[in-house]
Amino acid sequence: MCDKFRRLVAETDPGIVTKMLAADPALVHRLRGAATSSEAPAFSGSSNRMVRVGNLLVRFSSADRDRLDLRLLREVDVLYAIRPHLGEMASRLVYVGLGWSVHMFEEGCLLLDIAPRGQPVPRFLFAQLADFFSELSKVSHRGLLRLREWPSNGDTAAVGRCLGAYAARFNRPEFRDLGIPAEPLRPIRFEKLTRRPFQLLHGDLHRGNVIIRPTGLVVVDWELALIGDAVYDMATHLHLMGYSEEEEEAILGSWVERMPPWSIAGWQSDLPTYRQFGRVKSAIVDTIRVIKKFRKGGMSPGEEADLIVGLTSTLNAAGCSIWGWKAPLAPDQVATITRRLC
Repeated sequence: MCDKFRRLVAETDPGIVTKMLAADPALVHRLRGAATSSEAPAFSGSSNRMVRVGNLLVRFSSADRDRLDLRLLREVDVLYAIRPHLGEMASRLVYVGLGWSVHMFEEGCLLLDIAPRGQPVPRFLFAQLADFFSELSKVSHRGLLRLREWPSNGDTAAVGRCLGAYAARFNRPEFRDLGIPAEPLRPIRFEKLTRRPFQLLHGDLHRGNVIIRPTGLVVVDWELALIGDAVYDMATHLHLMGYSEEEEEAILGSWVERMPPWSIAGWQSDLPTYRQFGRVKSAIVDTIRVIKKFRKGGMSPGEEADLIVGLTSTLNAAGCSIWGWKAPLAPDQVATITRRLC
């Protein structure tokens, strides 16, 4: 058994790992035991605790998972659907348990570590990211969506309203002190969006979800995958990445060249609308997350200052360009109000 377990955690072929786990339930229990031991190297995501055991990554769902982002699909269903098309470009699922799952550990360098926000992204990535979006457009999403009330195919305006309504539900009266209006999404004209056929979207493609390795990039963390508009996926990507103007031109040029014309028709007029939504959503969600962190405590003065600077920038991005503020907020104002809200 020990030799078999050692082979399990050293194997690099997900097909072989899956067969081994399916053939011997004892291996499943040993793997989970190894993952929950105090010696296992663990790290946390936004809604998971992840433990590396050899070449495997064991993920446990967090009991206090963040509900601030709409979770429309089951990640395990998405990972099964994308595998034939994305292959090595996506994280590989090998086993699903009750509240936990096993993935292949993807060797490589996290883009966030190589190029933190504000730092230039390696130029070769633009073509690879565009290829990723192009291949994603080919994935069938039939059977993935379990909500009956999701808008019908092509109704981009209705999807925009659904996303907006979900974000707005977290807005609170006390946020007026930070300049967030009672109806923060009123200026955004979802009704003017171009109709486009829906496809599967990643929904959360930022520097922390891209692994770089010699054979190409790997995109991980599909928990916020959606069925909707490819232009929204790109707008969210631009919002989260913090590209320079030159980098935005590069990624958009590669994206337009590779995407099916039907999936991005009219994108030039609609991209700004989705980007406005991203700014408003971030202002609301980041305010909640920063307040939670302040209430929890345990941060150094430097960590608190960094959070305040980031929140100030997020609020000003929405306030000055969308809500019609006459002047931006200063970090000391945001700090004072945030501490009062705590």
